[in-house]
Amino acid sequence: MNSFFRWATSLVFGAVIAYVTWTKEDVNNSETEKPLQRKYGSVIAPNLLMTFILLMFAAAAISSDVRFSFDSLFPLICGVFISIGLFFALFILLLPVLRKYVSAKAIALMWLLPNYLYITVQNYMVLDKPRFVFDMGNVPMRTVSLIWISAAALVFTAYVIRHFIFRFKLLRHAKPLGCGKVPFLWEKMQTDYEFKKPCIKIVTSGNTATPISVGLFRHTMVLVLPHTDYTEDELKLIFKHELIHIIRSDSQIKLFIAFCNAVCWFNPLMWIAMKKCSEDLELSCDEYVIEDCSKVEKDLYGNLILSAVGNETGFTTCLSAGAEALKYRLTNIYKPKRRFKGSIIVGTVMAAMLLLSGNIAFSYNHQSLAEVFAGNVSEVNIDPSYISMGEDNSYKAYYCNDPDVLDDYLMDLSICQVSGYYSDMDNEGKHLYCHYQTDKGLVVVCLDDNTLEYSPLYTAGRKESRTYYLDEAVDWDHIMSIISLSPLEEEAEPDL
Repeated sequence: MNSFFRWATSLVFGAVIAYVTWTKEDVNNSETEKPLQRKYGSVIAPNLLMTFILLMFAAAAISSDVRFSFDSLFPLICGVFISIGLFFALFILLLPVLRKYVSAKAIALMWLLPNYLYITVQNYMVLDKPRFVFDMGNVPMRTVSLIWISAAALVFTAYVIRHFIFRFKLLRHAKPLGCGKVPFLWEKMQTDYEFKKPCIKIVTSGNTATPISVGLFRHTMVLVLPHTDYTEDELKLIFKHELIHIIRSDSQIKLFIAFCNAVCWFNPLMWIAMKKCSEDLELSCDEYVIEDCSKVEKDLYGNLILSAVGNETGFTTCLSAGAEALKYRLTNIYKPKRRFKGSIIVGTVMAAMLLLSGNIAFSYNHQSLAEVFAGNVSEVNIDPSYISMGEDNSYKAYYCNDPDVLDDYLMDLSICQVSGYYSDMDNEGKHLYCHYQTDKGLVVVCLDDNTLEYSPLYTAGRKESRTYYLDEAVDWDHIMSIISLSPLEEEAEPDL
């Protein structure tokens, strides 16, 4: 059933994203004028995934058992960021081809698609098991996870500090423009672009050689102009460029990419993603600016980019371009090629991303069931009178004829943990449920073809079950040879 919902959800999300992208791309062909905020605004909130991850960590930090919560959270978060790393790696490799045939607006939107990966950890979207598993051996995962999270926090903190240092230096000696034609035009264009009120300040500073917007939110956003005398036509193009960045929340998009880069700091392609994403945001902004421009205005806009020197730092947006991106931007302005709108491509990428996520995982912490028990309790005895065996959700009570043999077999099973979030037990195939009496209380061990679930029932008020994955096939014939149907032959669901 999960497979159906996974396919259905992925296709629905892909179709919705494709449709919304198509309606935005088709705005210029419409006979009715659409609101500019809707025309330029992003269809994907740039902070969805980051908010979800931070809330998950906050919930784990305030839980009654912090250690267990973080141990349970690590595979889930790890699985999400494996998918993010793979998505961006493939995206960067395909980017030269996409830029050649697909509009920059569609490509800019694709950078945001991983925001929807939080959907893949919902129960109706999880896989029974990963398709490809790469073994990491018996590395100390608690130590590895601590190093990973600490390094991620340091990298992200460095990005944030760098942003605020740049903002401080940029605005330290900046002066408001006060009254005059420049602030009047800026306020007028904010009104024309449907801002509720002209809330974005405009200042001038000698610390920049290019117009630049700095700030993560509209109420903290400031447009900084260099000490340059621009004509009114030049100002209109500059203001349009920066207003589009602000409406799309491009600063927050850069924050999202920085967050992904921080948690995937070990992936070299993620560091390239920061630069490529910034380039595509500028390219897509150029497309919006010049779509209604005459040849004279395009020439003027191209000259503005040529005359602007400098690069954005932190989560800022600016008119200038780096040396590598400059040629590409100018070519798109002076000799634009006809490209696909990309709505179908965006929708297809969205559906494929949701469908394929979770298929690759890493196995770690290889051990036996006996080692799992030894790490939690000191006395263990299997209960031969409570054995339940079933297939395809039909269960019968069994009795174990030789508890020691069954106990030895189960205790010697080789199991491991896997990164990612998957169904606890396979609904199809055979299942075995055994009760173990320990010095702390009752423990239920559930076994199927792929997984083993360890469920201590002595933890009052909470369920602390752990799912392990089998390194070997289950010998069901051997198990059936040492158990027999209970005299009552009662068919029942195990009481967990």
